[in-house]
Amino acid sequence: MAIKDIEREMDRFGKKVDEALHKVDNVIGERFVRNARQINTYQDDTANLRNSKGFVAKGPVRIVMAFPGGGEGEKEGRRYAERLEKKIAFSGLIALAGMSYAAAVEAKGYDVITMSWEKAKVDH
Repeated sequence: MAIKDIEREMDRFGKKVDEALHKVDNVIGERFVRNARQINTYQDDTANLRNSKGFVAKGPVRIVMAFPGGGEGEKEGRRYAERLEKKIAFSGLIALAGMSYAAAVEAKGYDVITMSWEKAKVDH
C-alpha cells in the first residue's frame, strides 16, 4: 500500500469520525432542549425564556440549530445562536438560552439551563 493510499484511507476514517461526533452532538443537543423546556423553577409568564432554549451543532460542513419553542423566544434564541456562530470558530455543540435576561434569572438561583446541560451529557 502506497503512502497516498494510506493518507486517503486516514482521511476517509477522519471524516467518518467527524460525522459520528456530529451525530452525538445532535443527540445531546436534543436531550438538552427536551430537559431545558421541562424546567419549572422560575415563573415564565410569556414563555419567551423557555422558547429561547436551543442548541447549535457545527460539524465538518453542516450546522444544525434547534429552537422548537416558537414566538419571540425562538427568534431571540436563533439570533443569539447566529451571532455566536459567526463570532466563535468552533466545531461541536453550544447549548444556550437566547433571551438577554437568561443569565440574570440563573444568577438568582433559578435553573434555566445548567442542570439540563449536565443531565444531557450524563444521559448520553
